[in-house]
Amino acid sequence: MIHISQIANKHIDTVSSVLKVGDQVDVKVTEIDFENKKISLSMKALIEPEIPEEKPEDNIETVEKDSDETSVEAEDDKEKQSDEEVSFEE
Repeated sequence: MIHISQIANKHIDTVSSVLKVGDQVDVKVTEIDFENKKISLSMKALIEPEIPEEKPEDNIETVEKDSDETSVEAEDDKEKQSDEEVSFEE
């Protein structure tokens, strides 16, 4: 016997909407419980995941600044500020 959640990748209301008594199906054994003498089966485990269609915005590359460049720019800004501060004090 196979649990309803392991029949398909989408929601199904009733098993009879997908399978009939006597249907032969491929399944994967997902668990063996020796203590309770049970096995868990899954049709869903054999279904390849659907690859979503690529959207145009998925092709946009994000360019990141190098962290070293940012720190150098910040140091330059600090030096400029300190120079300006010195000129005000004189």
